[in-house]
Amino acid sequence: MWWLYFRFDNPASAESWPTRHLTHNYLISLNAWLLLFPSDLCCDWTMGTVPLVTSFSDPRLFPAVLFYTVICIFVWKIYKSEIRISKRIILGVSLCVFPFIPASNLLYPVGFVIAERVLYIPSMGFCFLVAHGWYILYQRNRKHRFYLEVCIVILLCLNISKTIKRNFDWKNEETLFRSGLRITKANAKLFNNLGHVMESEGRNEDALQLFLKAVEVQPDDLGSHLNVGRMYNILGMTEKAEKHFGCYKENAATESNLKNKSYLVYFQAKTLLPKVQPGKPYRVHIVPRHLDLFLNLGNLLSKNLSRLEEAQELYKEAISMKTDYIDAYMQRASLLLKLNRSEEAHDMYKEALKYDQMNPDIFYNMGVLLLEQGKSLQALARFDQALQVDPEHEICCVNLINF
Repeated sequence: MWWLYFRFDNPASAESWPTRHLTHNYLISLNAWLLLFPSDLCCDWTMGTVPLVTSFSDPRLFPAVLFYTVICIFVWKIYKSEIRISKRIILGVSLCVFPFIPASNLLYPVGFVIAERVLYIPSMGFCFLVAHGWYILYQRNRKHRFYLEVCIVILLCLNISKTIKRNFDWKNEETLFRSGLRITKANAKLFNNLGHVMESEGRNEDALQLFLKAVEVQPDDLGSHLNVGRMYNILGMTEKAEKHFGCYKENAATESNLKNKSYLVYFQAKTLLPKVQPGKPYRVHIVPRHLDLFLNLGNLLSKNLSRLEEAQELYKEAISMKTDYIDAYMQRASLLLKLNRSEEAHDMYKEALKYDQMNPDIFYNMGVLLLEQGKSLQALARFDQALQVDPEHEICCVNLINF
């Protein structure tokens, strides 16, 4: 089961009749319009860029009906025509239709709404048809050849100018994402991507505002909440949380936590995840990086020594969602050690080794734990295993020297 993220990439695919079918048929006409008039181009059409068509009264169904009408007329004319169809027309139509069918959402759902890259080959077929049509008109209308020449020159100039302008949009990531935001303000992914660019440039305040805008546009997007929480941490904003976050207070959100915006953002994000049901396997697909909210929230809680138990339960919950989540094993083991539960911590390291035997830190931490328990020989063996995986593991080398 794909949860949340697939429907963000292709929202209509997560809907039922008639919304899914109406939207997907509208998208076909929208793709045809991009071939005919490639004015509004966007690097990402997911999330809310194209609002769903939810009813038969939606005016956007008119272009879909018009598109199918034109296709039917075209097919009927070919069927009734006694003139032999040119191989050039067949080639052009084939290039337009067949490469696009797998990406049309009509046979099976795909991971995007519109992807301009899937129109590359159809655009070749479309250009082929335009050139062939112009050539036929040029041959049959000798009196109007001058006007035909002017029209083709204008068409070429318009497309050349659009290509040049679009090249500037692709100058770098910032210009690309800003060009997308000129087309739509309903795509949280564009705000997040531009926010990451600002963050990489050290413009953290600007990044925070973009992440907050992403949350506003798509309140149920887990990644947006994680970005906001991370930026609050980076900016050291620990003042009283805004009213917007106050509505997410539950058992874990005590008054002390309300003084930390980061905590409430992470807690808000956590409420977006489906709950683990005891005794049942967790079958919901979650993007691995989104589980980092458990690490971030656990790190915040672990700063309060009275909440170490609550923090380690968060790591336990993350492990139940993703059994090979190595970072969660490591963090939980560290907290268990602080709680003087060394045997459980050792078990955590052993579980982590089942999924990753090429991580020198696991062997090293096990060695340190065994050393504290007075098991020197076993600790030495673990240090040796760590160095076999990574001969340049600096901390392990220091410990062996002082062994």
